[in-house]
Amino acid sequence: GEQFALASDQLGGSCGERRGLHRPDRPGGLLARGLAGLVWAAGIGVDTGSAFYPLNLALYTPLCLAGAAAAWTVARAGRPDPGSVAG
Repeated sequence: GEQFALASDQLGGSCGERRGLHRPDRPGGLLARGLAGLVWAAGIGVDTGSAFYPLNLALYTPLCLAGAAAAWTVARAGRPDPGSVAG
């Protein structure tokens, strides 16, 4: 606990702040990739027999769509007030 707090202070804030997850462009990028994955999952312009096809269906596209939803939630909340971040 104490070492994590010290490392967080030295790195300059919470993980979400450093990565810019509050920015509205993050969910857009993930959503675009997720939607492209849905087109790919439909078999448009892709070899459905490739090894990447089932991985895209099972992991990559769902994770991108879930990440877009989570990033949208964070972006809607806005940038946190530095005084309200526990640390």
